This record gives sequence, structure tokens and C-alpha cells, in this order.
Amino acid sequence: MQNNNNAPVATGASSFKGREHYRASPFRTVAWASAWLETYGQQPGVKIYDIGGRGHPLEMVYTAPRRLKKVLPVQCLALVGCGSSALASPRSEYNSLIIANEVVGPEELLKQTAGIAWNMLELTDLDVRLYPPEMLSEGSRTIHYEKTYAVAATNFAKYKASLSKSTRVRYFNKRDRLLDGGNCEFISYPLCDLSSFIAQLNSFHLARWGRPCYSGLSIQMITKFLHRFVAEGGAVNLSVLNVNARAVSVLFDIEYKGVRYNIQSGYKEDFHPQIKLGSVHLGWGIEEALSKSLAYDCLAGEGREANYKASLANTSAELAHARLFKGWIARMAPAYRAYKRIKPDIELK
Repeated sequence: MQNNNNAPVATGASSFKGREHYRASPFRTVAWASAWLETYGQQPGVKIYDIGGRGHPLEMVYTAPRRLKKVLPVQCLALVGCGSSALASPRSEYNSLIIANEVVGPEELLKQTAGIAWNMLELTDLDVRLYPPEMLSEGSRTIHYEKTYAVAATNFAKYKASLSKSTRVRYFNKRDRLLDGGNCEFISYPLCDLSSFIAQLNSFHLARWGRPCYSGLSIQMITKFLHRFVAEGGAVNLSVLNVNARAVSVLFDIEYKGVRYNIQSGYKEDFHPQIKLGSVHLGWGIEEALSKSLAYDCLAGEGREANYKASLANTSAELAHARLFKGWIARMAPAYRAYKRIKPDIELK
């Protein structure tokens, strides 16, 4: 790890006045960043830079090598705790740039990383409420914006009444039918049973997607994160739906500063032809959150068949994915794009 022991106090913090509360993301906690640092940060080729000079994981960046088009060598620069095109890791959302415990913009990050050798800076899942388009540096190319979907804290009965009939039936009303059909119960696993919970989650993902949800490094990171997250003021919800003493659905949520986040879920697909267990379990999680005056954030992404999150949400936000090029790749990009006559960043992925 390389230190920037003479790092100045971050400047430009006034640009974020009145918006600082948006930095309260569970993915920009010491728990998340330190767990990432001890797992993915130890991989071959990864170099860690402490630009804050204080040993604080949220003030660290890393470089990792990749080959553009499987041929041209590129050094990617990204935030510790965030994946990149050079290093895949569990997704972090609502990201922000932090130096000297202050939220800063991309320009300040560029100043602090001036002595680091890189070709491509990747800023993934930046919270647009903190970083509107005009704040992105002139040289960056916004790859795309992606929506996140949430249910704002409100009265559950009013929220349910605001939904379409089909959504109410699928996520809430069919729970009664499920309860009538057998011995049904929702069980919360303690954190000490995390390995059993992940094993059950993985079994559902293997059946649905052909691959586990967590394995190897990701299991190590998530395990470290969750134990530290609780110590940092967060809460963990490992919910299992049992029917006739058999696990048929799992819901992996975390709570942080008034919001419950849905991290992962899995369920038995062929349990009932008219009841989607994952939908019922998610509906139960939303109702439980609202009963505690918490918001419920489904995060980004869409379902395999439809954008179910949009049908449940009463509020949304946007995440920005941006890249900045320098050196030979910056000089090459305009000519290459002109030659191919296609959209900029599609060809540079």
C-alpha cells in the first residue's frame, strides 16, 4: 500500500452543502470498505493507494490491470470497495468520493491521484443526488444512468392501496393463501447461522441461474462485512420462509440509517403454480420495514421477466457510471470512435 501522507484537507466540500446526507450508504461504510480491502484488495495485480494518508479504507483507491479488447494493457483506477472492469466484486451502490471525511467531486479525486499511474478511471454507481451530470469532469464519459427503486417510509395500508390490483395480489394478498395451504412461518436466522443461510441462498440460485450467489472471495467479504456492519450501527435481516418445516424462500436484507436494503433473495420456483414465493417474501419484507417506519430500497436492476421493482416503488433515484481516460487511451479513443462510427463507450468496454 502506498500512502499520501501530505494529503491536503479536501476542498470543494461546499459544493455538497445540503446534500451531505446522501452519503449515508451501507456500501460506503468502514465495514464494507475494510472487508473489501482484506479480500479483493489482496488479489494479484491489485495495488492499494491511501490518498487520504490516514489509513482510512474509504479514502483509498486501487489500480488493477486489464486488457482492452483482450489485447491492449490498461491500468484501471477505482475506489476501494467498488468493483471495476478489471476486478469483479459484490456490487456497491449509492457511492461517493470521500477524502478527509468530506464528500468531494471527481476533480478533487483527480488532484489526489495525480501521482498514480492509470489509463482509465472508473466511477461506478455514483449517487446522482450527490453528483449531478454537470459535476462530472469535462473529460469523463458517462456510460449510462441506472435507476434504483424504493418504497419511502409511509403508512403500509395507504401504500398498499396505492398499488395496482395485480401488484397487491401478487406481493401481499396471496400470502393468506399460502398460510392457509400449510404450516407456514417466517424465521429470522441469527448472524451466527450465516453460513447455513448462504448455503440455502446458493442452492436456490444454482437451481434458477446455474451458479451460486456467493462463493470464494465474495463469501469471505460478505461475512466480514456483516459482522463489522452490526458494530457500525447496521442491522442484518436473514429471513427464511418455511412451509411444512422446509425452507422454500430466503430474503437477505440489511438496515442502515432508516432504510432497509434488499441485497439478495432466492426461492423454490416450482412450489406452487399460482404463488411466486419470492414475491410473497419480498412483500412481507416491505410490510415489516414500513411497520418500523423504515424505507425499503430494492436497489438497482430488473427482474428476469419484468421490472417488478418499478411496480412496487413509490420513489426512485439514479446511479451514474462514468469513465475518464488519460494517456495513450485518451488519445486513441476519438480516432477509434470516429473510425467505427458507434457510440463512445460501447466499444471501450
